[in-house]
Order: sequence, then C-alpha cells, then structure tokens
Amino acid sequence: MSNHKRLKSAALVAAVLVGGACSETSLRNPNAPEQGDYFTAITSRSQLQQAATGLLDGDRVTNGTQILFFETIGRDLVRIDPAESRYVTRLLGASLSNSDFIGNSIWNAPYRTIRGAGALIRAVDAGTIAEAPLTAQEKSAVKGFARTLQAMEYQRVWEARERNGIAIQTNSTAPVPLVCPAVALPYIAALYDSAATDLRAAGTIGSFPFILPGGFRGFTSPANFLKFNRGMAAKIAMYRGFEPNRIAADTADPTSATEDVAQLNRALALIDSSFYVEPTSRLQLATGVYHFYASGSGEQSNPLVDLNVFRVNQRVLIDSVRARKDTTIAGRDTTIFRLMFVTRAEPGDLRIQEKVDTASSNSRKTISGIGSRFLIRTPGAPSSPLAILTLEELTLMRAQINYGLGNYAEALRLMNIIRTLNGLPAKTALDFGGFVTATNRRDFLIAILTEKRFSLLAQSPSRMIDYRMHGIRLLLGVERNNAPIARFPIPNNEAAARLNQIPGLAGIPSCT
Repeated sequence: MSNHKRLKSAALVAAVLVGGACSETSLRNPNAPEQGDYFTAITSRSQLQQAATGLLDGDRVTNGTQILFFETIGRDLVRIDPAESRYVTRLLGASLSNSDFIGNSIWNAPYRTIRGAGALIRAVDAGTIAEAPLTAQEKSAVKGFARTLQAMEYQRVWEARERNGIAIQTNSTAPVPLVCPAVALPYIAALYDSAATDLRAAGTIGSFPFILPGGFRGFTSPANFLKFNRGMAAKIAMYRGFEPNRIAADTADPTSATEDVAQLNRALALIDSSFYVEPTSRLQLATGVYHFYASGSGEQSNPLVDLNVFRVNQRVLIDSVRARKDTTIAGRDTTIFRLMFVTRAEPGDLRIQEKVDTASSNSRKTISGIGSRFLIRTPGAPSSPLAILTLEELTLMRAQINYGLGNYAEALRLMNIIRTLNGLPAKTALDFGGFVTATNRRDFLIAILTEKRFSLLAQSPSRMIDYRMHGIRLLLGVERNNAPIARFPIPNNEAAARLNQIPGLAGIPSCT
C-alpha cells in the first residue's frame, strides 16, 4: 500500500469526537467507530503505523482547508464556484456564520487529531508489541511525534480563532472552558517543547518505528523531525513577540508598534535550532516539510487543483502603489510624493511566473462581484504537494523578526536574499527612507510581508495571520465593500454545549 493510501485508509484512526463520551484510545474499527471500538493498547506495529498516518491525514485535510480560507481572506485566492457562492460571500463578506461549513471549519478535524494523538501516547505506554517490542527510545520518538502533531493542531485552531478563544483538551468528557491568547500561546509553546524533549530522548535512532509519507523526506528520524518541530515552535514565539501590536491596534493602521523582545529573540533561537541555513539557490528555498497528495482511487487530491473554480485574486498583480506626501524637504516648503510601499507583483518575479497563469486568453470568471482570469499554475496537478514549513518561509520569518527587534540592516539583507533568488533586484535602506521614522518602519514591514505574499502564495495561510498579528489588518484592503475578516467564530454547536459561556458572550470578558 502506498503512503497516500495508508493515509486514506487510516484517516479515522484519530477520529475521537471532541467533548464526547468516547474513550481516548486508538481505534479498533476505523470505518464505523463506536464507544467499544477503541484499543486501550498498541499491540502491533501495523496498529502504530495506522495511528501515525491517520494523524498526518487529519492535519493534511486541515492544512488544505486553512490555506484556501485564509488566502481568500488575505486577498490572494478566490474560489469562483457557481454551485457554492459562500466561498466568496462569506470569506469576503462582513462576517462568518457560526453555523455553516465555513464558520465551523478548522475546529472538529484538528480536535480529532489532538485527541487521537493523546490516544496514541497512552496506547503506546499501555501495550506491548510481541513480535518486535518498542524500545524506550522508540516510545519517546512516538510521543515526540504525537505531541508535535497536537501542538500543530492547536496552532491551526488558534490561528483561526485567536481572541475568540480555543479549547485545551483534557481527559474530561465535559466541554472545557475556552482560553484566550494569553493562555493558549504559552500552552502551545510548552507542548512543542515537551515534544522536543521526547524527540531528544529518542537519541540517535535512525528513524521512527513507522513510515512517514514522502513529504517528510529528510525529516524521518527523530533528530531531524526535531528541527521541524523547532521551526514550527518559532512561529508561536513570533506570534507572542508581535502580540502587543495586535492588542494595541487590531483594526487600525498604526505608525508605531511595541514588540515583546524576549519572545522575538526566542523565535530567532528556535529558527537557529531548526533546519534553517542561509539559502544560496532558488532550489534550496523549497527545502522543508510537505503534505503529499495523489489522484488514484481512494486517494486525496490537492484541494486547490480544480482550475474550473480556483483563481488567483487579480489584486495579486494589480494592487495599487501607495504614496506618502512630504511637505517639508530640507527646510523648504515643497510638496513631493515618495513611494510608500508596493504590494503587487513586480515584473520579472520568478514566483509569479511559476505560480500564476496570466495569459490574456484565459476566460474571466465572476461571482458575487468578484472576478479573475488569473489561473493557478501550482498546484497544477492532483498530486501537487502543499507546504507545511519551508526554508523560504523560515528566511522571511527571520527578516520579519529582525524587523521587530530593530535590526533593520539584517532584516533587509535577509529579505534581499529572497528577492534576488527570485529574480528581483535588491532594495536599499533608501527605499524606506533610511528607517528613520515610525512611518518608514511600517513601510519596511509591508515590504517584508509582500515578499512573504509571493513566496507563500497558495502555499500558506500566513498572509492573513501576519496582517492581523501586526495590527494592520485593514491594509489587506476592501473586497465587496467589506474589510477583511479578523477571525473565525466559535462553532454554534460548541457554543451551545458551553451554554454560550465563551469569551465576549454571556458576561464572560472578551479576550484582549
């Protein structure tokens, strides 16, 4: 059986209902699970393989959904589907419903994976594999893998809900309270660190006691998987480092900001512990961890591949140049216009050439006032992978973090590495007024985020997250006369199960 088919056949291994009365153990019957259908112990390596690949398939589904939804809110993609207009009317609307499939997304699937990972950890401890018992190091490797997946799922839920709150799972069958970012982010950071401790305890074993799919090539040993773990943990530290910006100006257009320097320095240290190396070639930028897809029977295809409905938002290529007016130059009362920032693609950008089909012969499709003729080149096939974390993203994260620390020269150098490797000329400090004023500082941030836009186009949910995190969400621009949505709601069923005892409702204080 191929890795893809293992993933598909084991998709329900981790499917334990959130807040339900089911035991948190590995599934004995993944096709029709009921309360009595759960293993209390892992007793064979085939069960272990099913559990591991089932967890990864759960994240694979969530990853594709998150990219589509967040890239739409971020004004990069649009699903123009005559059979389902809510991909436009909701995601580019004024708000999301907490009772339809979009507002409910990025909740149940991540929590099934979280609960299944906890089940795997307990089942490995409880069981003995007679034909080839797991060593102590192998058990540590399994736990490090499972806890990393748990942290990733919590991260995805937080990225979607943010100050609407997330649930931290326990063994209780009762709904748990929702927690705000001040609790959620440290918890996720600690979970990544706990996973890292397990992975280190695995020692020097050459591989996990199960097979990882092809997208994890180069990260199939606990030691190398740890580098992936550290890169993902760096995102959480970066979120915490810039969180004061979001608190201070969630919907404003700030000209200054304050960062948590300790968290940003931690983010840099975590990147240094990841698979980061300074890239020297464009091919090297793609180094990283991916979810693979396939088109065969029983497989899962790349969720963004249908060119009949998917388009690149035309704003990727035609977003306007903003200008700043200076009225006093060298003591003279003179009015000039200085370039502020560019958020559209530049001529010669190899990323656009690779990812976007701009042919004038493409038919334009329109729905609910949104239209585009720009097709997605990649993913261009049902088997095209989607990235989880790449060297290109880590490099731009380093630039972003150095910006936050005031290390502008280093941030500019890192940003220019990405620009030059992608066929664009390097920028200089003079392009940003020498980083002198608070307004110039924001211009520089926009420049970094614009590089992230094109490097991660249709591959990452980061654009929407970044703009919200930095308190500049409105700069994503208006679509259909609406400002960009800030966060997803708590699903209606979840709110009802908690008697609406969620942040901001029923007398519960809102998250800051």
